[in-house]
Amino acid sequence: MNGGGAEVHTEGGDTQGSAAKVALVKEECERKFRDEIKWLKKQHDHLSAEFERKKKRAFEAEEELGVLRKQVDQLQPTIDALRSESDELRARLERRDAAAAQSAAELRGARADAEAAIKAAEDRRVMLEDLRREATDATAAAAASEAAAA
Repeated sequence: MNGGGAEVHTEGGDTQGSAAKVALVKEECERKFRDEIKWLKKQHDHLSAEFERKKKRAFEAEEELGVLRKQVDQLQPTIDALRSESDELRARLERRDAAAAQSAAELRGARADAEAAIKAAEDRRVMLEDLRREATDATAAAAASEAAAA
């Protein structure tokens, strides 16, 4: 068996024909080999070009990332200032909420005190009316008693 896979018999046969067959097989093998080499070169060129494109894109992406990092670094003081301001505003709001809650509690207490004072004043008014009635009744009784004595 030769490299091309075809068997060549030389027993009593035509050596010139066998040599021609070997030459044809060899030529076919070389052609296939050249075709394979061409295909591999094309693949190599294609993969090399793709690699270069991806390498270039990675470089560009790295540059973009660098620009974005610089922008973030430049904006960091502003971000920090805004966070600080936000924290300060949140703390002020919490203090105001606490003060409002305290004021509301004080108002509820003052309202309860006012309602108790109103209730006490109403009780005194009723007591005064009772005393006035008793005084009127006592005055009328004293006048009747004087008139009967006179």
